[in-house]
Amino acid sequence: MKKPVLVFIITSLVMLSFFYFYPAKVFPTVITDLNGTYTQDFSLQELIKQETDNNPVKSIQYTCTPTFQGWFLMSIIFIGLPIMIAFRTTLKKYPRKGN
Repeated sequence: MKKPVLVFIITSLVMLSFFYFYPAKVFPTVITDLNGTYTQDFSLQELIKQETDNNPVKSIQYTCTPTFQGWFLMSIIFIGLPIMIAFRTTLKKYPRKGN
């Protein structure tokens, strides 16, 4: 029982570090500042640091929150895939009978 949990934790950390250090802007985010609200794709590092480098108006007060699609994509990448990989390790350990 320890092995799938360990595989889940390791896989989650690998996925988290990959998307943190790789600057792929794949998470849709809503940015609200003094001028209005708009949607832009952000990388995980920008979401964590709450920076808007491409914002032409450098406003002091802004909020940056992922959209539903962004949260859904994050849950698939950081929870769903590691669960599937951890489940697959248990299937290799206990193969089906009858094959």
